[in-house]
Amino acid sequence: MTFRLNLDDISRILTSIQVAERHVQSGYQDQTDLFGNPLNNLVPLGLRTVSGQYNNLVHPEYGSADQFMPRLLTPTFQDAQINPRTGQPTSYEQTSGSVYDSQPRTISNLISDQSANNPAVLVAAFATLGSTDPYADAATFTAARQAAQDAATALQALQALQDTIGGGADLPALQAAYDAAALQASADRTAASNAQAAADAINDGAEASLATAQQNLTNAIAAEAAADMATSAAAAQLAAAQSAQAVAQGAYDAKLGASNAALANLNATNSLLTTSTEAITAAQAILANLVATNASPADIAAQEALIAQLEAAKNLVTSLQTSAQAVYNQAAAETATALTSLQGAQDVTATAINAVAAAALAETAAESQVGAAQDAVDAAQAVLVQANADAAAAQQQAIILDATAGASEAAAADALSA
Repeated sequence: MTFRLNLDDISRILTSIQVAERHVQSGYQDQTDLFGNPLNNLVPLGLRTVSGQYNNLVHPEYGSADQFMPRLLTPTFQDAQINPRTGQPTSYEQTSGSVYDSQPRTISNLISDQSANNPAVLVAAFATLGSTDPYADAATFTAARQAAQDAATALQALQALQDTIGGGADLPALQAAYDAAALQASADRTAASNAQAAADAINDGAEASLATAQQNLTNAIAAEAAADMATSAAAAQLAAAQSAQAVAQGAYDAKLGASNAALANLNATNSLLTTSTEAITAAQAILANLVATNASPADIAAQEALIAQLEAAKNLVTSLQTSAQAVYNQAAAETATALTSLQGAQDVTATAINAVAAAALAETAAESQVGAAQDAVDAAQAVLVQANADAAAAQQQAIILDATAGASEAAAADALSA
């Protein structure tokens, strides 16, 4: 299997390194991605720590030594085969006793011996080629190979028979030799036909598997291209959303400044109105004192004129306060509207960020599928090459068996003539 890295793989590795650096520099407090978004504890982003800490952001103890690792999904334990000693069924769900399964060593067998001498190889090959009964097909192929070996042994026996004929022998022995040679010739021809048919079946299946793998590779490449386009589109949407958010932020800042200025003006007019009211109250108290002390009419008239001026000033301030209140109310309403727009732009940006992350994950998955599909094509091509070689060998063996059968028939004829 070939290990490949492209620019996106390297970029993702760099991102994980940068996240891990921020993680360490913050004393394991900054647990966000490069955009400041909280890390998802189910997404493999960052690097594992030597101590085993913080390998899970929600449960730091997960992955540590001697700690129970909970399952994310409900396990499914499959049924196995019948216990031949008790006749009872066995299952991987049981927690005691023996589980009987003829399949678990298939992978180990394939790794240790990938030649046609390994029955697991034949079963796996026929299963991959879509055989409805890979065990029976493997047995047929094995029988054909054994027949070829038996034919070689029979050929040696025929040669010995010819030597016997050449040295002279009695008629019953020659008749028995004829019968044996004729029977062997028939078996050789049957073995040759079976070996050729089995090899042709494997070759046809390998070609079909290669065609399927190549189609899967084509589909995976198309999916990768679509994922790349989706990533580019998501990045463009994120850029537009960030630009809109910047505009909304500027508008909100401006409205907030105007609202704060209006509020300051309103507070100033309120303070002035309070001062005016207090001045009128004080003037009225002085007027009452003047009247009580029988002050001169001129002093009383002057105080009354002053009170009239203060009330006129208060009326003016009241008008200004009403206007300032209206301006502030309008500014506050516009600020609230701008805040709503900003929050909407922020939501759009957050959605775009999530879309970019999802598109990046989809693109990574598509690239993995392309790599897997390419590996499948390579494997199918290797199987086809081996199948072609086996077919050629089977054809050659069939020729040898056919020749052996002919020799057996000729030797039988000679024995009968003798």
